Amino acid sequence: MDKKIDRTQSRRWAKYAKWFAGAGVAAVVIYAFASNGSSIRRQKVDVKSISVSDVVKGEFEEFLSVRGTVVPKTTVYLDATVGGTVKERLVEQGEYVKEGQPMIRLMNADLYLDVISRETQITEQLNFLRNTQLQAETNALDVQRSILEAENEIAHLQRKIDQMAPLVERELVSRSQYQEAQQDLKYQRQKHKIALERQSRESAVRSLQIKQLEESATKLNENLQFGRANLDSLLVKAPVSGFLSELNAELGELKTSGSRLGQIDIPGAFKVLATLDEYYLGKVSVGGQVRIRHAGKDVQATITKIDSRVKNSEFTVEIDLPAGLDESEEGIKRGQSLQVDIVVGGAIANAIMIKNGPFTRDTGGNWIFVLEEDGDKAVRRQVKLGRKNEARIQVVDGLQPGERVIVSSYAAFDKAEVIGLE
Repeated sequence: MDKKIDRTQSRRWAKYAKWFAGAGVAAVVIYAFASNGSSIRRQKVDVKSISVSDVVKGEFEEFLSVRGTVVPKTTVYLDATVGGTVKERLVEQGEYVKEGQPMIRLMNADLYLDVISRETQITEQLNFLRNTQLQAETNALDVQRSILEAENEIAHLQRKIDQMAPLVERELVSRSQYQEAQQDLKYQRQKHKIALERQSRESAVRSLQIKQLEESATKLNENLQFGRANLDSLLVKAPVSGFLSELNAELGELKTSGSRLGQIDIPGAFKVLATLDEYYLGKVSVGGQVRIRHAGKDVQATITKIDSRVKNSEFTVEIDLPAGLDESEEGIKRGQSLQVDIVVGGAIANAIMIKNGPFTRDTGGNWIFVLEEDGDKAVRRQVKLGRKNEARIQVVDGLQPGERVIVSSYAAFDKAEVIGLE
């Protein structure tokens, strides 16, 4: 049997369904608006945990701050000229030595024997050269004597012939004696001529021979002096005055020729060695300006040498220290470390700058949190940063002088867009 439907009740349920549907739609709309309003990521931060910097305008200078080591400007190394065993140490490391002062005595028996043998050989050769030179001089004297005898005989015969000529006319002297005297005169004149020619030739040869003998004697004497100098080198003396900063010679130790014995540092003049990352190799140059912090003051200096050989991704520069920073009270000491600021770029006038901070590690320098005027919150803003030094960063775009920014680490809130400061 069919049941009768109550139309009044149906209409009532339909009306209720419309109300529930409208309420659901309204709830969805309200939720949507609420969600859109909270899509900006917010985070509360304690104001004491952050560092704030003012955006300022002024002159910007890019520099690199590193630690440098003070070393002597001039160092003289001591190397063994000849090998030998260390027999005696006459000074100790750290002492001040004067030029010519004996420091180390070496012993080399083989060198002694070699020098003695060389002296004997050279002495024999020198004696032979002297004998040869003496023989040449003796021959020259013999030729000279022959010339004098011939001249004397010519004069005697000429006088005899002059006396015999009138006597031959009067037949007091035989003509044969007169002719014999003339023949003897002719002979003596030819003999004199030959003696003069011999003297001329021997003189030229003797001059060349004497020159060669003198050169040979000079070389032999030089060799002899060289051998004796090798013996003298066994006593190592200070080549300059200064502090003996290193001494590498122990008693009984064998040192070969060329071995490093130590070094002497010239006092009163210093330089600074600083190691830089290879990134700055093209940004520094000889003559570049440097500021050195010493005794609470900034001392101006310059780069004098760049060792462009890159080792372990680093290279070294030398910086000359100005005069006056000696080893007096509060002065420069050898081995001391100094804070060195090396200028790596030209100054920029009217640059917008902020304090350098660790925030760049989290943002890559692409954005920053800027404080509102009331200081209750900070809003994320895109920026463009330029060059930087140890203290400041140049701002190319995105900030204006007078604004304030957060420069401390963003590691705890780098996902937020708005920071509420408590």
